[in-house]
This record gives sequence, C-alpha cells and structure tokens, in this order.
Amino acid sequence: MNNTKILLFVLLIILAASAGLAYWQLLDSFGRQNLPANQSPALVSITIDRPNLIIEGDFLDRVELLAFLAGTESAGEPVVLGEAQLTGENRWIFPIPDRPLAARRITAQGYADGRLVGEISLGVSGPNEIYRALWSEGDSILLTLNPGQTGSFENLQIKFREVLTDNRCPADSQCVPPGEFSLLVTLLSEREEEEVVLFHDSDPYAFTDYLVSLIDIKPAFESDREISNYQITFAVSKINQP
Repeated sequence: MNNTKILLFVLLIILAASAGLAYWQLLDSFGRQNLPANQSPALVSITIDRPNLIIEGDFLDRVELLAFLAGTESAGEPVVLGEAQLTGENRWIFPIPDRPLAARRITAQGYADGRLVGEISLGVSGPNEIYRALWSEGDSILLTLNPGQTGSFENLQIKFREVLTDNRCPADSQCVPPGEFSLLVTLLSEREEEEVVLFHDSDPYAFTDYLVSLIDIKPAFESDREISNYQITFAVSKINQP
C-alpha cells in the first residue's frame, strides 16, 4: 500500500512538472509571436570593419555567414563561412577569412528559436568589389582564366599555361590533409618575364610591382572523372610602395 502511494505521488510530481514546462513554453512562444513590431527578431545591418564583419540584429539567437561563389548558378548552394559571435547587445562579429574567396555575394542570416527570421547582404557585390573591400590593400583585380588564356592588369600579363598537380579532396569527401593543387603560369611585365609554379595554399607570389595568388579552382575535383575544363581565378594586387 505504501509503495502504491509513493508511486502515485511520484507520478503526480512528474505530471505537474510536465504541465508547468508546457505552460512556460506556450507563454514563451505566445510572447515572441506577440512582440511589438520594434521588438521582433530582425537583422539590421552588415558592415565591414577590417579585420571583421559587423552584424547588427535584434533579438537573435544565431547569425550565420554565407558566400555565394562566382561562376556558380544563382540557385547554387552557398558556402557556409561560419557563425558570428555575439559581443554585445545586438552586435555580432565575424572575422574575415584569411584566404580570399571569389564570391559574388556575402550574406548574413539571422535565426531566432531555430527558425530563419531574415537575411541581409554585404553592401558590395561582385568578385572584384568584394575582394577589394575585404582583402586588398591597394589597386587589385580578380582574373578568371582557362588553360592557354592570358589576362592583364595594368602592366602585368598572366598566361595560364597548364595544371601540374591536382590531388584535391573530392567534393563529397573530407580529407586530412586536403590535398594539393599547382599550376604553371607565365608572368610578363615591361621589364621581366618569368615562369612560376603557383600552389593553391601558398602565399602571394611577388613579381616586379605586383602580388599574384591563386584563390579559386573550378570545377571541384571528382576522383572518377578527368578534368579538362579548368577555370582558375587569380588575385592580382599592386604592391604599395613606401
């Protein structure tokens, strides 16, 4: 008999706790749905303050940054750059990635209670404009070339000769290390000409008054398909002279 009373007492406690939790969840949900307009979750702005992106938003739980890469269809899947960190009331900070991206648009998405409540894009768009705004320290340009093509910036010409190594990690896999990619280019200025091997993860190569780096490779590597239609994006910057 005593055991039965104890069991009933425990069940009553569990039921009461469950009812209380459901009640508070209902109140929270009702309260959020009926917030005044000026207290609704929202993204307000995204600005550049090197070395960070600054996102302002109201009543958000999470802010995620996405990059829509150049050369992909408008409906293509964006690259998730990561989540911003809340550093003050309604202020989020996201460090600009160390390695440049050939992005046509960068967007912040805001979430509240696990649902998307809004998104806002950086005020600059297009690969060259975004590269200059986020990474360049001077005059610069992005050049996208196929094998055999030549691009130019001021007095510099870059000829993409051939791919030397491509053992990148397949697009649907995760690899450690991520693999290697290298190619051969000819750099030509008014004064010099040089054949150079560039690697995807190497520092920019200094040639006369310019810095040249490889920042994007298309298409993605697939282990069961040979690639013949490479499209490579180079970043070229003018070296600031003291």
